[in-house]
Amino acid sequence: MISSPNSMNPNLYEAVVSGDINFLKTTKLDILSEETPQKSTILHIVVGFKQVEFMKTVILLYQSLLKRQNSSGDTPFHCAARNGSCATAELLISTENVENRGKEGSLLRMDNEDGNTALHVAVRNRRRDVAKTLIKADTEPCNRINKDKGRWALSQET
Repeated sequence: MISSPNSMNPNLYEAVVSGDINFLKTTKLDILSEETPQKSTILHIVVGFKQVEFMKTVILLYQSLLKRQNSSGDTPFHCAARNGSCATAELLISTENVENRGKEGSLLRMDNEDGNTALHVAVRNRRRDVAKTLIKADTEPCNRINKDKGRWALSQET
């Protein structure tokens, strides 16, 4: 089946959900152009299913997907924070060059459409362990005020 510009190939989506690494390695699809109607990539999706081994392969083969934002401006970091998996958050953190952490433009400091960093999202969704993991990697987002409520990340839901 051929995917349209506005939808992800269903076979690819099924491979993501099931963690089928072999499909990923052998497909002839242009993975970088495949996305859902919400502009989510396979990396956005796989963090929701907590398929860590599949994530490692995606990141190894398609590292540029780390900074891709969906239609809500969420990066895979935002999705990992929302889903509450420390393993996926730690894997994403480990992919960023240590020299880039703590600088503007780093993955941990990227805002979505609401002006929320992944830390804001983790706190809002009461994902304390993920929030602690994100803070350990970079404390600066603690001082950011989001757009929608004008709150610091750590005061959002307290």
